[in-house]
Amino acid sequence: MTATQVFLTFLRETCTFQEYMFFGNIIGKNNGNKYFKTRPLFKPDFVEGYLSRNNRHLRGFMTRLFILAPNLVKCKSLNPRWRDYYRRNRRIRCVNGAYVNMYRWRWHNWLDNRVVVTNKKLQSPFKKGETYDFKLSDKPYNRLRKSWVKL
Repeated sequence: MTATQVFLTFLRETCTFQEYMFFGNIIGKNNGNKYFKTRPLFKPDFVEGYLSRNNRHLRGFMTRLFILAPNLVKCKSLNPRWRDYYRRNRRIRCVNGAYVNMYRWRWHNWLDNRVVVTNKKLQSPFKKGETYDFKLSDKPYNRLRKSWVKL
C-alpha cells in the first residue's frame, strides 16, 4: 500500500460516514488554503508527494493535514464527531488544539496497531525517488468504533 492508501484506509476504518464525507469535501474541494486554490490538494499520490517534497514522516502527517487544509479546523462545527466531543467536554479552553489532538491521537493509535511497515520505520522521513511499502495487519482495529456500524 502507498501512504495515500494508508491514509484513506484510516479514514474509512475509524471515521463515521458523515465524518468521512466531511474530510473528503474539505480535502477535495474546499480546503481554504490560498496556495491550493489553483492546483488541487487531493491527487492520487498526495500524501507521499507532500511527505517526499518536504522530507517529513508519515506519523506526523495528520498534524500537517490541518495546516494544509485549514478549513478542517475552521469548519469543525460541521464535523459530527466534534459536536459530540464538545458537548461532553464543555470546559475545553483551547478548542482548536483539542480538536487537532483528537485526530492526532487516533492517527497514532491506528498506525501503531494496524500498519505493518515492511522496509522503513513510520518515523523515517520520505525521500524523493524511494518507494515505501506498507501492509495492514490481519487483526481488525476495534479500539475506536464507528457510530454508524454496530460491531
